[in-house]
Amino acid sequence: GLYPVVRFYLRREQALVYYVLTAGSFSLVLLMLFTLNALIAVLWLLTGIFITLIFPHWLISWQMYKNQLSGAWSEARLDNFKIDWMGGVVMVDEDGDRHHHDVDGDDGDDGHNDD
Repeated sequence: GLYPVVRFYLRREQALVYYVLTAGSFSLVLLMLFTLNALIAVLWLLTGIFITLIFPHWLISWQMYKNQLSGAWSEARLDNFKIDWMGGVVMVDEDGDRHHHDVDGDDGDDGHNDD
């Protein structure tokens, strides 16, 4: 029952012990999952990587498309954007002109109207 309190104390006071304990817990769980089923262990590892590294980067990269800025707590609203079937983003400006934006940040705007 006191494990979260101990981890909080270790993280604040003795960071090296905290990181060793975290890596040890992670390795132990991964080893136990490999003894049960290697596929489950790989899926668990990939899920952890996606949740801690890929998804936050993806969400932060989408913040540039946020139209309404009320504060850090507000959800991103994409009123002028539509996702096309190829995975790109199409922005509709005030004049009704459509501009294609790739997800990787290249706007792909060659000066032509995409209508």
